[in-house]
Amino acid sequence: MMTLAAGGCSTIHSLDIMQACIQSEWQYLPEGNPSSIFITVNPPDCVEEEEGIVSEVVKPLYGIPNSACALHFTGTLDYFMKSQGFIAAGFEDLVWVCYPNNTYPKQLIDSVHINDLLVSCADMATLNKFKAAFLALFDGTDDGLLTEYLGCKVVIDAAGNLTLCQSAYAESILRTYEALAWVFHSVKTLLQQGEQLTKKDSPELVNPTLHRCYCGFVSHLSFLVQMTRPDLVLAFSKLSKFVQSQGQAHWKAALRTLQYLLGTYDKGITYSYPGQQR
Repeated sequence: MMTLAAGGCSTIHSLDIMQACIQSEWQYLPEGNPSSIFITVNPPDCVEEEEGIVSEVVKPLYGIPNSACALHFTGTLDYFMKSQGFIAAGFEDLVWVCYPNNTYPKQLIDSVHINDLLVSCADMATLNKFKAAFLALFDGTDDGLLTEYLGCKVVIDAAGNLTLCQSAYAESILRTYEALAWVFHSVKTLLQQGEQLTKKDSPELVNPTLHRCYCGFVSHLSFLVQMTRPDLVLAFSKLSKFVQSQGQAHWKAALRTLQYLLGTYDKGITYSYPGQQR
């Protein structure tokens, strides 16, 4: 979604669907999924209600597996998007594209994550028209220009370049582990030149404290790699091989990655507009 927006020199706006699952309907579930769900609830001691009462769930609720399906995949949102002229973007069930038509003269791209909807368009009039149609059907809020998404800071400049940065998340990692570093200063490279991590460095008995710290750090590193920091891929690839059994050599390599992060915590990834000729 972000790369498509940058490639089309489009802006991105965010909409929030309030109590999203409750706004969906069981009737849109695909064939083979139960559309009638019943539950029993034991009342608390302070409530005078007969036990063993069976209730029908008339609206999708958070926590029921079929609720997400009713809202997203072939359910309420998908039904609305198709009614507006959108089609699914390839194999992506939660990304839709609307090519120029009589209703929307400019291309729109929408994506959704749970109750957060992103909509991208190069024309503000078309964008506002879609948002009005969406909020006329769904109870939600128009959050305007996208500035943050899934913990990432989003910056779109006048040239259409889009930058994603997880500096706040990276800072939280540094605060968590900085007291454990032996010599905590920033370095410019992730790993020592020629350094190889092997199973020979793994002890027969793993230190429980070291194990928790190591696995926690690799897990935190994973989120950075997936979202905004491809420069950390090599370190993550090497460190993740030893989450079951790590020794001091592996922890030392993890600390060096932490020191590299100290000097680059505010870095991110930028998607640039390629120009009219591409």
